[in-house]
Parts: sequence; C-alpha cells; structure tokens
Amino acid sequence: QGLPACAPAWGPIADVGVLTTNAVARDSLAARLGAPALAARDALAMLERLLLQGLPGAAVLDFSWSALQRLLPTASAQRFAELREQTGQGDDEAEQDLRLRLAELAPEQARELVLHHLCREIAGILRLPADKLGPAQSVFDLGMDSLMAVELGLALERRFGIRVPPMLLNENPSIERIAERLLASLGPQQGTEEQDPTRLLVHGLLAQHEQASTPSLAAELATQVRETAESGARLIA
Repeated sequence: QGLPACAPAWGPIADVGVLTTNAVARDSLAARLGAPALAARDALAMLERLLLQGLPGAAVLDFSWSALQRLLPTASAQRFAELREQTGQGDDEAEQDLRLRLAELAPEQARELVLHHLCREIAGILRLPADKLGPAQSVFDLGMDSLMAVELGLALERRFGIRVPPMLLNENPSIERIAERLLASLGPQQGTEEQDPTRLLVHGLLAQHEQASTPSLAAELATQVRETAESGARLIA
C-alpha cells in the first residue's frame, strides 16, 4: 500500500518461542552475548518505539561488547570504533605493550605470561575460575566445543596480535601445548627468512603434527609448497 515498513532484527527472546523449551540454547546465547535474552514485553516496547520514531529497522538485543567481540571477526573494523571507545575496548596499545613485554622476558617468564593470559581467555569462555585451570588439562576435557574453539582463536588473535592457525586447537591439546604454539608464533620478528609466510606455514604444520624440523627440511618443503601453488593448485591450511 506504499506505507513504510519496519523490520527489527530481533535478538533472542526468552519467554516466547523456541528458547522457552531449549535452556541449553538460551544459556549459550546469553554466554556469547554477555547478557540475558529479552523479555517479550521489552521487545514489544522497543517495537513501539521503532514504529513511533518511523525507523525502518534496528537490531534489538542486550549484549556486552567485550563478550560479543570475541565471536566477531570484524570487531576491529572502523564502523565499531564508537562501541570500542564507549566500552574501553580500544586495546591496540595494550596488545603492542604485551608483545614488547614478552620480547623482553626470559623464555620461562614469557611462557608464564602467555599461560596467564591464555588461562584468562579460556576461563572467560568456559565461565570457570582461571585459578582452577591446570596447564596439563585438555581444553576439550574442560568442556570446550568447536564454536568455543573458534571464539578462543579470535580472542587470542586480538590478545597477542598474531594470526592463530586454524589447527591450533586440533588433537585435543592441553593448555600448556597451546601456550607453546603461541610462543612459537610470537618468536623472532626480525629476519626475512623467519618472516617468510610459506616457511612459517611449514614450520607451523610440522610443529602441530609433532614432526622434527630442520632448516633444510623446512626449506625443501617450503619450495614444494610454492611450486604447487604456482602450478595453480589451491592450498588449504
């Protein structure tokens, strides 16, 4: 009829619909959003406000930015700058300070610092006290599922400013094994050979499959990878 439409993007609603019979999904969404699902009356009140203001649409949900950004790969994009400022999440300087601090520490001290931050991230995702986590524990034995593993990978990328390999959490790893792999990724930042992406990929794959690596073996495999890629084959790591 030529009238304006209003299309709200509803977040989870707790007391009507599917979440009333699925407590697991309701609690999982609350954990990921950092806030409980909406009550139906609050959702309807927001609908009234949208209609009265003539807005064509808006996202309607409660959330905590610090929790939501863990699952949002584009959290560092410019369009979210205002949110980051409002919530004090602009941590680029903190990330750089952490990496500088790690570079200045002795190997054992650096390992302890990485373990500390890693346990904090895992505890936040699993809703467990960080001091209850043991380095030898498997993250999957603690209750981490595949979606949580993605969440942890994104959190670690933001925390340490590095790209976390997709296979970092494969093979039921312990917390200390993940820390070791992070330390390897945070290794020497100088030297063109060390920064060669193909060489780093080969080293990472060898480490993840617990294969002994020598400079000559890594160089040979890196050459094979480049030749395969140049031949038109698609590589998936």
